[in-house]
Amino acid sequence: AEEAARHADLNMAYATYCNEVVQKIVAGQMSIDEWDNCVDYIYQLGLEEDLAILNAAYQRYLNQGK
Repeated sequence: AEEAARHADLNMAYATYCNEVVQKIVAGQMSIDEWDNCVDYIYQLGLEEDLAILNAAYQRYLNQGK
């Protein structure tokens, strides 16, 4: 339950940030050349932690019934 809550929090942060960035790019307020910086920021938000949470959940799923 704790992992699911953390994953949901991280997902919300990514979605909010990505929506803001896409809107700025479309509106011409941000250059697409800044995309690499945006990806770096997503990692700073906790992407590696989120991937670890998802991988752990997937591994538990695979190990069910063994």
